[in-house]
Amino acid sequence: MDWAHAAGYGALGGLLIEAVTTFGHLIDWQEARRRARKAGRRKLPTITKFMDPIADALVAVSRVLLGAVVGWALHGQVVGAGAAIAAGASAPALLRQLATSHRVRDMIAGRSPEAGNADFAAALMSSVPTPSGQQPESRTEEKTS
Repeated sequence: MDWAHAAGYGALGGLLIEAVTTFGHLIDWQEARRRARKAGRRKLPTITKFMDPIADALVAVSRVLLGAVVGWALHGQVVGAGAAIAAGASAPALLRQLATSHRVRDMIAGRSPEAGNADFAAALMSSVPTPSGQQPESRTEEKTS
């Protein structure tokens, strides 16, 4: 998929998530108004108790932009509009996951990702029990045996 279409579909995914979130706020407002009417209150809750127009608009814009960025970044991997929309919808979570990735942090810091992978693999292997319930021996112990 070309980058422009992927970015557009990614932005659409971000907009879709914002629409679902806004719909949830509207449903909450509707329910509060119904409860107030049922209780006989004259003053009904205002929508501003459930939504903050300025903050919500900024979040909506950022979700659309993040969706577009992720769509653009993954344009070579996405196959079809549905995949690009899904990538855009998951943009905040996807970017948060990338930001916490050891490999990405190592690349940004200029460290070799291979060294980080070796450390990670060693730590992972030392914590996994063997089928017999014993801890696996380290590779250095295997070489000396």
